[in-house]
Amino acid sequence: MSSDGQRYTWSQTYDFVTITIDNIPDISKKDIRVSVIAPNHLNVSLMGEHVCGGSLDSSVYATSTWSFVSSHQRNKQLVIELDKVDTSKWWKRLFDHETPINGETGPRFVADLPEEERRKIEKQYIEEIEKRKTGIYPPGK
Repeated sequence: MSSDGQRYTWSQTYDFVTITIDNIPDISKKDIRVSVIAPNHLNVSLMGEHVCGGSLDSSVYATSTWSFVSSHQRNKQLVIELDKVDTSKWWKRLFDHETPINGETGPRFVADLPEEERRKIEKQYIEEIEKRKTGIYPPGK
């Protein structure tokens, strides 16, 4: 759920904002309205019912996309991907009317992490490469 109790969640990378709406009923694409009014406004409705919308925290391109995703039997999700205009900015909220979240993202690159965390990630990376090469999982996995 969003910070204001709506039926969506959102996440972000430096390039994209992804909005996920769970438990979509069995509807057709004509029942879905996703309006991206660039640079910073979005409205989403399902079967005429408003799901989310308003002024976005920052600008997006009008070329944003949406799709259905089946996550489990009979559980569909609507996934909307918004292309950020400013890829250096970390959004503090999806819509202006929401409460801001902590915008601190921490280190952006593995090299910026503390040494202990870097070693764990490097070990996992090497294990994954070996697993893909041999098809054999390391002991204890």
